[in-house]
Amino acid sequence: MKVLSQIQRSGQAITLMAILGLVSFSSLIQMNSNNVSKLRLFQEGIQTCFSRVAQTFTARTIGDLSSPYVASEFKGFTEECFGEALVAFENIRSFKASEILTETNKINKEVYELHQKITATTPLNTPENVMMANIGSRYEKLEIKRDNVLEMVDESLQKLSMTRSNLKMFFYFFAVVTPFLILMTLMRNIRKERMFRRVEQQASDLIQDENFQASRVENFINSTLKEFELHQVKALFDTYRTRRPEHSSDSIGKSSFVNPALDIEAQLTDVWKETKSTTTNKQKRSEEPTPTQEVSNIEESVSVVIDSLAEKLFMMGVTVDINVRKTLAVMSREDLDQIIYHAVTALLQNSDKNARHRSLGIFLRNDSTTTTLNMVYSGSKEIDLSENIELSICKQLLEDNEGTLTIDKRSGASEVSSVLTLEFKRAPQSKLVDIKKTTKKDWINKGTRLS
Repeated sequence: MKVLSQIQRSGQAITLMAILGLVSFSSLIQMNSNNVSKLRLFQEGIQTCFSRVAQTFTARTIGDLSSPYVASEFKGFTEECFGEALVAFENIRSFKASEILTETNKINKEVYELHQKITATTPLNTPENVMMANIGSRYEKLEIKRDNVLEMVDESLQKLSMTRSNLKMFFYFFAVVTPFLILMTLMRNIRKERMFRRVEQQASDLIQDENFQASRVENFINSTLKEFELHQVKALFDTYRTRRPEHSSDSIGKSSFVNPALDIEAQLTDVWKETKSTTTNKQKRSEEPTPTQEVSNIEESVSVVIDSLAEKLFMMGVTVDINVRKTLAVMSREDLDQIIYHAVTALLQNSDKNARHRSLGIFLRNDSTTTTLNMVYSGSKEIDLSENIELSICKQLLEDNEGTLTIDKRSGASEVSSVLTLEFKRAPQSKLVDIKKTTKKDWINKGTRLS
């Protein structure tokens, strides 16, 4: 089982090696067969060439000098026969190839010398029998050399035959194993593709789930990483979970956040009561003399809200782009946090599950008396204010603080972007008029005189 599991994990590499082995052994068998064919052809050629030498020797032995076998043209063709055999053997790779080539060269040389002896006339005072004895001894040496060459050729053929048997054994092994590995790799890829689709569907279901729970998402990611055997990535994610800073929604006012799972009308009623109570208290406070109006920093509120929703943004795969500088709005910090939180939450709840890419851009623009905060969320559906509790709360809080909310959409080639425009009353900017250097004693005396 361990071996099978290892093969499955590295299936593609092993399959590729098996295919390469199959091709390699097939090529080696083909080369071996070519060498055997050439060696057999060389063997037949040597025998044919030597049979011509035997015909010439026989004709000279019986004294038939007018025979065509003793003619110069016939002997020349015989020598060319040995030369062609040598040229053919140079391309053969076999056992004892160098020894065979050397002996064949010697045979070719001695055949030439034998032909010279056969053609030469008998010198004076040299008996015919002595001349024939000399030619006969040379022919016997040629026969011995021929037998040595043919014996070495037979040994080479036997070696090539054994090598071809071994190559065929490996070839048959790879021929059986390779289709099995290819089939197993194909099934593994199909199974992985199904796993990818199942995980994608589960992730989409979690994103669209109204009861969004971080623990379920973390368990889903852990099980997915474990299922795909991404152990180091799983360890990294566990380390991230243990070391990341915890963002609690209490910093923004947990009691005022709206639970989407509850009835919308009941929530609206509660919010309106709370808003009306808050508005009445603000009116009472406005009747009392206050030295300054309460202002809040939009940049800080945006940072706090995004930090509190960081985990949800990460789980949904939303990229965030923030371009907000320090700007003061005329309202309480609690109201400002609530407005931004409900606006961002409304955009996230309105995500399109079929969107390939999700991104949230938050940009700030200042006028002389107002500050405009634009939120652009790509990958969403069209927002309906009457059906979205988050936007209803956001709009009411803005109106209570002399602000406005505008909803728009931008349709691209493949996706829709929702645009929320939040307009706040901008706090007046103080200007530095003059700086005077003084001491603490002079400052105290100046205050005493003023009083």
